[in-house]
Amino acid sequence: MQCNNFEVIDLGVMVPADKIVDTAIREKADVIALSGLITPSLDEMEYFLGEMTRLGLNLPVMIGGATTSKEHTAIKLYPKYKHEVVYTTNASRAVTVCAALMNPDTKAELWERMKKEYEQIQHAFANKKAPRKQLPIEEARANRFDAFAGEWADYQVPPPKQTGIIEYKNVPIATLRKFIDWSPFFMLWGLMGGYPDAFDYPEGGEEARRVWNDAQKVLDELEQNGKLNPSGVMGIFPACRAGDDIEIFANSDRTSLVGKVYNLRQQTERGKNSKSPYNLCLSDFIADKESGQQDWFGMFAVCAGIEEHDLVEGYKAAGDDYNAILLQAVGDRLAEAMAEYLHFELRTKVWGYSDETMDNERLIREEYIGIRPAPGYPSCPEHTEKQIIWDLLEVEQRIGMKLTESYAMWPAASVCGWYFSHPASNYFTLGRIDEDQAKDYARRKGWSEKDMVKWLSVAMK
Repeated sequence: MQCNNFEVIDLGVMVPADKIVDTAIREKADVIALSGLITPSLDEMEYFLGEMTRLGLNLPVMIGGATTSKEHTAIKLYPKYKHEVVYTTNASRAVTVCAALMNPDTKAELWERMKKEYEQIQHAFANKKAPRKQLPIEEARANRFDAFAGEWADYQVPPPKQTGIIEYKNVPIATLRKFIDWSPFFMLWGLMGGYPDAFDYPEGGEEARRVWNDAQKVLDELEQNGKLNPSGVMGIFPACRAGDDIEIFANSDRTSLVGKVYNLRQQTERGKNSKSPYNLCLSDFIADKESGQQDWFGMFAVCAGIEEHDLVEGYKAAGDDYNAILLQAVGDRLAEAMAEYLHFELRTKVWGYSDETMDNERLIREEYIGIRPAPGYPSCPEHTEKQIIWDLLEVEQRIGMKLTESYAMWPAASVCGWYFSHPASNYFTLGRIDEDQAKDYARRKGWSEKDMVKWLSVAMK
């Protein structure tokens, strides 16, 4: 954008909505541009546009980034903000769109065209299938999955070989390379196909190989110069189910409560096409006190290295946008590889409930026992639950990772989540929840109604 004579005020990553709004007003901005590289950014975009509407602002907003799409913009963002909110496919297209939005004549023409496209997408989405019935929350809870009954009545939770907090600092990049899933890397560049299929696509195959080769050079350099130090921390604690929530204890007799993880339950009526006949909640995979079972619960936080931010900013300051984006993309892959590596360590050594030998493809397909869902993602879309990970694992003190006011993670190439060991545990999508569950969740969390609307609006649709 700057190369095309636009004045750009770069606020950085994971910036709170109020700071973006305040800066736009103070600097008399003509256009606001939002970029989403990770899935939680999508929720923040919804909240931001809702705030723009609440404050009565009418600045044009551009939407872009690897996780965004025209469909998401039409279905989730356009209803939040009735002024110009324009999806752009890539950085080069952003120049043309921004120029059009700053010209009153072309802005009106562009927006009329975009509105028609959005409304067509909305119409197609609305007519795709009729929404299923929502259950009262107590009825949904009555249809919960019991991981210690029926075919699982004889299941015994394997005790961990090690409990408490374990740090992983300066993990060698050579160790992580075999855990990297390269397919999302190509998506970031807008290239078709996963790894290695992207190399063979008639359109973009050569480009895919070029950026992948460049990424290998970046990894080689980082291995040699040690400028990026992937780090993480995990913890395993005695735990038990308490309704939809999970209680965490400091001691094995489970008398010293140190925290609680709050969860939401599927409320949509199960049908013949449902993946599971049960209305699932993550707490279903943990034993309750009455079961007579002792159970444990894990959590983790990892990053590609807190040095990533300064390295990226160094490239930007030198005007080298390509290598800045490339390093961010490689950092994202390293953070995910760290998450995969720590989970492997947990399954095979720390908890030690799995004796496995897997290649990279099987790891990517998650052909192992247990899951590691993350706050802010489909099974648990509520972001504030990251806080207990930071508190119990002392994440910032131990490895330097931080949470912003909006519960985004710093540095950008970071991952956090939970560990469940039960063989029946599985990933699921929460779906829409109703007000009865939202109010009950807010009561358990000690939230105001404003907090409830802010943090659960993404699920209350």
